[in-house]
Formats: sequence, C-alpha cells, structure tokens
Amino acid sequence: MKILKKTIIFILCILMAIVPMMGCDKSSSAPEEKEVGIPETEHYLIQDAQSDYKIVLADETAGYEAYAAQELMENIFKATSVELPIVSESEVTYSSTSKLIVVGQTEITSSAQVTAERNTYGGRGFVIRQKDSNVFLLGGDTRGTLYAVYEFLHHQFGYEPYAIDEIALEQGVVNKKLLAFDMSNIPDIPYMQSIGEYWDEEYHLDGHRMRYNHYDEVFVNGTGQPWHNTFEYIPHSEYGQEHPEWFTYNSAGEPRQLHYTAHGNPESLQELKDTLFEKMCFFIERDFAEGKYYDQIGFMQEDYDNSWAVSDSPYDHDGVDSVQEYKNKYGRTYAAAMLIHFVNDLQGRLTDYMNEKHNGRKMSITIFAYLETEAPPTKVVNGVQVPIDESLKLHEDANVLIAAARADYIKDYSETSVKPTV
Repeated sequence: MKILKKTIIFILCILMAIVPMMGCDKSSSAPEEKEVGIPETEHYLIQDAQSDYKIVLADETAGYEAYAAQELMENIFKATSVELPIVSESEVTYSSTSKLIVVGQTEITSSAQVTAERNTYGGRGFVIRQKDSNVFLLGGDTRGTLYAVYEFLHHQFGYEPYAIDEIALEQGVVNKKLLAFDMSNIPDIPYMQSIGEYWDEEYHLDGHRMRYNHYDEVFVNGTGQPWHNTFEYIPHSEYGQEHPEWFTYNSAGEPRQLHYTAHGNPESLQELKDTLFEKMCFFIERDFAEGKYYDQIGFMQEDYDNSWAVSDSPYDHDGVDSVQEYKNKYGRTYAAAMLIHFVNDLQGRLTDYMNEKHNGRKMSITIFAYLETEAPPTKVVNGVQVPIDESLKLHEDANVLIAAARADYIKDYSETSVKPTV
C-alpha cells in the first residue's frame, strides 16, 4: 500500500511540474493583448476633491449642447462630489494655462483650431481634443457633441450605461488627471433606433446614453412622422379636386395612394413632382434653420393592400396605359419600379439643390420596401441579383427602409430561401 501511495504521489508531482510548463509554451500561442488606455497629462482635473475647471458653452448655445453640458456636470459630480460650473465663453479667457472643458462649437473652439466638420462627422460623429490644460468636446452636429461627452466620461471616470437606471461610474474620486485626448469617431451605424422604453418620448433622452435615437432626430419630419406620410405631403383634401389623377382610389372612390405616373398624364405627373419637391425643401429649410442636422427625409407610401398606385386590381387601373406599359415591359406591374422612377427624379433634383444651397450637405429621400414594393424589379445574372434595366437602379443618394411585413423572422436575409426584397 505504501509503495502504491508513493507511486501516486510521484506521478502527481510530475504532472504538477509539466502542466505549468505546457501553459508557458509561448511558441504555441500569442501573448494576450491588453487594451492600452489614454495616457495622463500633468494637469489635474480633480485634485484633493477640488477643481479649477469650468464647463464652457457658446454664448448662444443649442439645446442639445446645453443638455450635453448638464450631463457632463452631473456625472462628474456623482463621481467626485465636485460640481464644475457651467459658464458662457464670454465669461472666460482661453489660454494655454486656462482650465476649460469646452462643449460644442464656440469661438474658443475655432481659435484653438479644433474642428469637427459637419459634412465629415455628420450628426453623430465627434472629436475630443486635449490642448495644454484644456479639452474640447465637439460633435459634427446635434447628438455628436453629446456622444463626445459620454465618451469623455467613459475614459475619465469609467462611465458605462447598461440601462436607463443602471449606469456604472467611478465613485469617491479625489484625484484625477486629465487624459491626453486626441480622438475622433464617425459611427459605422450613424443612427440606432431602439424599441420600447428607449424610443418612448418620455425616455428617449435617457436612451441617448445608450446612443439610441428617436425617429424625430433622424428624419426631417415636417409631416408628423417619416413613414406612411405621402398624404401628409400631398393631402387629397387640398389637391384631390383639382388633381384627381394624382391619386389612386378604391371601389368606393376613397383615395388610397399617390399614383406615381399620374394615371399616364406626363404634365400632371411633373406638376405632382414639383409640388412635392417644394414641400420637401420647405421642411428641410425649416429644420436647418432650427440648427438640426438631419440627412434623411422620409417619403413612404400608405399601407393599403390591393389599392397600390400600380396595382393590377381592375377598379384601380384597368386601361391605364402607363401601368400597362410597365406590365408589357417587365412582365408585371412592379410597384417598386414605378416608385424608383418617381423617386430617382426627385432625389436628383434634391441632390443638386443641396450642392447649390448647402455646400454639398447630404440629404437622402428614404422610401419603403413594404407590401407591394417588397418585390424588386430584378433578374438573376450569373447567380447575382441585378436590376431588370439600368433605369431601375435607385439613385445613389436615396435610401430604402425595409419593412418586410411578411418576413420570416427566424431566417437570415442571406439565406437563399428568403425572397429577395428591393
């Protein structure tokens, strides 16, 4: 028995010696990479539970910048019990020794040559730049400045939101040096719209901590909502009597959709497009004047089944030459084909308008791929889905919002069994 025990102990000792050596074999695996943090500067943001820093806003500040400054002040206070004052730029003097956290676009930002060009960073991109003892938190526009604040808080104080009421943050900070920020970010996904409480009107400001957006912060929204809104642009009550051909009707004579060929009347179709374009420009200019950075405007059909503007239903389009022309050309009256032709003309005009009036600032018309428009006017060539003809390529500046009402939600769109969508 003693010999057996000694043998077992001997074997265990050998194993204990071998296993660590196996774990240290660097030739078989790469060393673990550790995230390198932002280095510290010599400047104390918080020292001995006190601070000389001020949060600076422009003299005439936008609402989102004021909200960003408030978020910055409140979270620094939670972490340190030090309340930094929020002041206007005219109340301070900028120098290499001043201690300022500058939020948003100001004269100080310009003099320090810190920029976040709107055309580059859009509404959600941002720059965080430390210069001497100062730091600048600047977005391309709207929420970008707010996201710069959250990114600053993340690196300086471990700020990490997990839910509306569950936010991680360092506590009891007595000493903290300013980090040497020199970073910028343009999100790969510029807008993330959530569901439920983060999208609710009451909580969507809290949702921004999660970098979610409410739809009225994404779209030029002169019509009340960005989808199912064609009658908001062209209400039948206003235009139906003079221009009945702008609409499609059900068997009871009720307007159901806009008709994207104006029932084959080219002069009336052009007038419809002109009227719609003027209204889009009006809403865009109004929102731009309010300092909002939007790069999408929704133009999305109503959702009435079997009464679409290019429907084959007999009470809608029997004998309408413009619809029959599509059917003769493509084998069926693709709703998406007529919508693409209609929108491409509008988008081309809108892009030219933005280039001329707003220095190339982007504005995209966003349309639905929904119900009748789910079926794309495409063919398969060498295993690749392509438009039936070149005219059915959607304008490069336009967008499609896929609202697949009949989608199979347990399958990926890449699966061959899933029906293609425009």
